[in-house]
Amino acid sequence: MVRIPVLEPNIGQLEKEYVNRALNSGWIGGKGEFIDQFEEKFAKFIGVDYAITCSSGTAALCLAYHAIGINHQTKIIVPDDTFIATYNQARTFTNYVTQKPVDKDTWTLNINDREDEVMVGVHLYGNPCDMGQVYKNKFVLVEDCAQSIGSKFKNKMCGNHGLVSCFSFHSAKIITTGEGGMVCTDNEIIAKRVRHLKNQSMIEPYKHTGMGYNYRMTNIQAAMGCAQLERIHEFIDTKRWITKFYNENLSDKFIRQKDQKHSWVVKWANAFHTNFSLKTMYSELLQSGIETRPGFKDDNTIVFPSSTKLTQPELEYVVTKANDIIENRSSDVNT
Repeated sequence: MVRIPVLEPNIGQLEKEYVNRALNSGWIGGKGEFIDQFEEKFAKFIGVDYAITCSSGTAALCLAYHAIGINHQTKIIVPDDTFIATYNQARTFTNYVTQKPVDKDTWTLNINDREDEVMVGVHLYGNPCDMGQVYKNKFVLVEDCAQSIGSKFKNKMCGNHGLVSCFSFHSAKIITTGEGGMVCTDNEIIAKRVRHLKNQSMIEPYKHTGMGYNYRMTNIQAAMGCAQLERIHEFIDTKRWITKFYNENLSDKFIRQKDQKHSWVVKWANAFHTNFSLKTMYSELLQSGIETRPGFKDDNTIVFPSSTKLTQPELEYVVTKANDIIENRSSDVNT
């Protein structure tokens, strides 16, 4: 039977070679050559001074919020359309978290004049927020880049606009370490805090300065990350080709996410809105071997297969099935 997953890791020989090198070195935990290499190469790719590995994108958010000094009185704005971790991690630090509606066209947060102290900009599905407003306002911007590796705003990488940015290397992301994350910043003090916090706030064996976390990435994970990062442009080209194919061939009844102005978008996943619930479409497509996902916010969003391992015949099959279903659904609604 046909099976086309929504997203899946793209693992090749290079990843296996690097992981085996890590295994053979004996350094399989939170120290090792690949951790240093991954941090250095990722910082260079994003264009920041510091990149610090951690155990997940959620851990990256926690470390970032903690390191910039969020406390129980801090006012934070997060978008109402995002993965739950963005909100949950903020709520662990303060009760003053406000979920603001996203723009109806770009599905990202409108960053206008705000009195709130911290704004969390989520580059949803890879589409950047309008970060030009950051330089006109007083708030601190935390970039949630879990879905936007490779995307740019005004020719500057996502993750290189805010005070601090957070990335995810979950198995479904553009590059993966299985699980894993990264915190990026140009601020040396914040970078030192993140490194300190992720290692139980340890200053020497079994001596700690306060609250901390076990949020370290392993050398094995970092080895895979180094290999994946060497292939990043291959993945980016494929992601942009997939998006172009959907935009040109999918029925107009699937409402597109509009690219942010002044941006260059690498869609982590290709999501579409409709004017009606899609609950039955998920199951109908699954019967044809096509896996999909709902959106984060409601059930009128569908995420189509977006893996970098997709072939053109598979994409054509997905589009044909989806178009048939939505055209029939539209006919039913109109009669």
